Amino acid sequence: MFRTAPIPAVFRIDIEPDDHQPTANQEPWPGFLAMSALVDQLRDRLPDVSGQSFHPSWFLRLDPDIERCFGQADYVIRRHSEVFDHLIHRQDPLGIHVHAHRWDAERSVTFSDYADTDWTTNCVTTAADAFQDAFGEPVRRSSQ
Repeated sequence: MFRTAPIPAVFRIDIEPDDHQPTANQEPWPGFLAMSALVDQLRDRLPDVSGQSFHPSWFLRLDPDIERCFGQADYVIRRHSEVFDHLIHRQDPLGIHVHAHRWDAERSVTFSDYADTDWTTNCVTTAADAFQDAFGEPVRRSSQ
């Protein structure tokens, strides 16, 4: 039988509000909770099928737009700390998923502002600082 080496793969999950433009005080992020439950169902099955360990990578939205909508950039970590404790216990990699969303109060709309490098730097810095404060270590992974 012909065998090849395993093909590396990354199961990447972005943790963000369910709505593209969340409103202030929106319900806790049910899509994240549903995905974490699904991952737990797969944790024992995938290694049996693939012969490889299963550790999906989770990328958290912790940027200024999250702070605007939920009062804190690290809202999801505080609100669902038990889920993050579980992910850390399972040794799943964590990182940040940053959007350069900026609120336009005049039009009541959020837009992506990648033209302003000071703004995009602020978004990344806000997320990195929130991650460091929450987990006690610098962020080592990010996604856009």
